[in-house]
Order: sequence, then structure tokens, then C-alpha cells
Amino acid sequence: MGRLVADTARGDGSDQDLELLDEIRRAAANMGLVGPAVSLAEDPPGAAQALDTWLAAGHHGEMSYMARLGRHRADPRTWAAWSRRVALFAQGYDHGSPCPTTPSRAAISRYARGLDYHDILKENLSRLVLIFQKAGYRALPFVDSSPLMEKALAAASGLGWIGKNGNLLLPGSGSFYFLGGLVTDAEWPLDSPVEEECGTCSICITACPTAAIIAPGIIDARRCISYLTIELKGAIPRDLRPLMGNRVFGCDDCQDVCPFNAPPQPAGHTAYRGDQIHIDLLSLAALDAESFRQRFRHTPIWRARWRGLLRNVMVALGNWGSPAARDALAGGLEHAEPLVREHAAWGLGRIGDLTSLALLTRRLPVEPHGAVRDEIQRCLAEAARA
Repeated sequence: MGRLVADTARGDGSDQDLELLDEIRRAAANMGLVGPAVSLAEDPPGAAQALDTWLAAGHHGEMSYMARLGRHRADPRTWAAWSRRVALFAQGYDHGSPCPTTPSRAAISRYARGLDYHDILKENLSRLVLIFQKAGYRALPFVDSSPLMEKALAAASGLGWIGKNGNLLLPGSGSFYFLGGLVTDAEWPLDSPVEEECGTCSICITACPTAAIIAPGIIDARRCISYLTIELKGAIPRDLRPLMGNRVFGCDDCQDVCPFNAPPQPAGHTAYRGDQIHIDLLSLAALDAESFRQRFRHTPIWRARWRGLLRNVMVALGNWGSPAARDALAGGLEHAEPLVREHAAWGLGRIGDLTSLALLTRRLPVEPHGAVRDEIQRCLAEAARA
């Protein structure tokens, strides 16, 4: 195991530690990783208290795992008691092509256009672990699926600063990066946090379609389109559906407007350059379970699952509002999943022409699910009032 030396104010490290640091730095660069940036393996300043406040306000929505782990997520030593340092890395993903604004096309967040970053980044970090082990040190890799606050740790390490949109911003590079790291017993020198550079700019706050950024750096996930289209498993709140537009998986709006993201950065791995862009909504609506699996199994979109993606597509079709979307919504109204039928009913109500309303009227007496019946009745009542 790694040779333990006494902590100093800056943790200058032994010669062996520094040799390992140089080797890891070279290997990381060859993998397209930015870093390492190094912090102590302890609670980042203020992170646990901020998390407690955020959880107490219910901003995590249905992400119960966050409340279950609570402030333990802030301290790496609760995950690896032997850890002395945390090394943070970033890997960029291609953000050269913005999401389509044409209402008949699906807007899919840039990070989800290629293969699943959890697999790619974790594999890269695991290769670095082998270098640690060969040198006689311990190390464990983590990405955002692990019980650690990777953004707070990255800010403490000086990899970047947390912007007003809640994303980590790398100096001179922006926020289109995946984050991961290693906890280790190597006592590397510590890096200093960088100063935040957002200043008085608040363009990301005003650009959020659903006003989910309730204060600088504080996101109410319950209103965030990324949460609504990916993490939320039930019905999307009716008042938020019209604000989603054509977004069916994630949302990049608060990053798109950020001045620090203006110079496009190349992807740190070719696997992130996928083809999930400019997809026709009607083709997504026609996916069955097997075709969804074949197309998205190894991409981030898999996390939404088939019924979740179809739910999102039904909302996008309704927001498109064209009679051309009607047949796809009519098919959704007959879907085996009540969640899909509920949002298809809403979509038909959004179109609101006589044919769409007739489809809802015919479905109502045979619909077995209460939430779907309620949605149909609301749509018909709204049409009658209009």
C-alpha cells in the first residue's frame, strides 16, 4: 500500500508521491482527461450544509437516493476511510452542434448523443487505478453514479468553479465536461480553488425555460427539464409540459447561453460523438420496446427507459401542435403504458382540433386507468371552455 507521511498544510508529498503524480498526469492527458486537480479527502467547505438545506427544501424531488445518503456524500472518507487525497478529472464532450429548434425534431442534450459516459469515463479512471496499484498505492474511481459530490470536490480541488447554473466551469473551457475522480492514499500536493468568474452575469438564470434556477447555483430539480425528462418516473406536471418544447431528453439551455461555452471544445473521447441529433419525433413515437433497446441500450438515453422516453415524446408532439402529430398521439392513446396514454391525451388536447377531441371522446368510456381518464376529461373541459 501507499507510503503514509504526515499531513502538512499543503501536503507537499514524498518523492514517490510526486513521481506517481507526474505519471498519472501524462496518462490522463493521453486519455483526453483534464487533470488531476487535487484536494484533501474531506468535506469540501460548506458542501454538507448546502446539501442539507437543499434536501430540506425538497429540491431533489423523487431522487430519494440523495436524501438517503445525505451529507455522507460530502466526505470521501465515509466511502473510503483510508483516503488522503481526491484527484478530480474532466473529459469534454462535443458541443459543436446545438439542439434543433424545429418543433418536429427531438431536442436531446449534447451529452447523450454518444455512448454512455459512465462506462467510458469509468474505464479511463480504472486504467489509472492500475498505475496506482503498480506503484503500491490504493485508489478507487468514481463518477456521478457514486456516492460523492463530484462538483463540490472539483471546485475544492481547483478544477473549476460552480457557476450560477449549478455546473462546474473550467477556466477558459466552459462546462461541457463529464466529471470523475479517484480517491487515493497518495499524499499529493494540494491545488488551490480558482476564483469564480461569473461576476454579475445571470444570463443562465433568465434563460432557463422553467425557472428552475431559483438562486445562483441553486437548482430546484422539480422544475428542471433534465430532471423531468430523465429522473422523474411519473407524470410530468401539467403546468411545466408546455415549457418543455421539443426537449425529450435533458436540456442544454443554461449552458448554451453561457459566455464561457462560446469557443467549441472537441470531445475528449470519440465515443461521445454520437448521432442522436435531428431525430424526427414521429420516428421516436414509433419505437417499440425492442427497437428502443437496440438503439439506446448503451447510451445515456437508456436511463429514461422506453416508457419514459415515449412520455416525453408525447409532450413534445403536443407542443409541436401540428395535425401531422395527431396519428402518433392517437397511437400513444392506445399504448399499453398508462403513463404514455396520459401524456398522449394531453398532446391531443394541445392540438385541440375536432379530430383530436373526437379521439379523446371515443377513448374516455373505455379507458381503464383513473389518471388517464382524468387527463382526458380535463382536456375536453378545457376545449369546451375555449
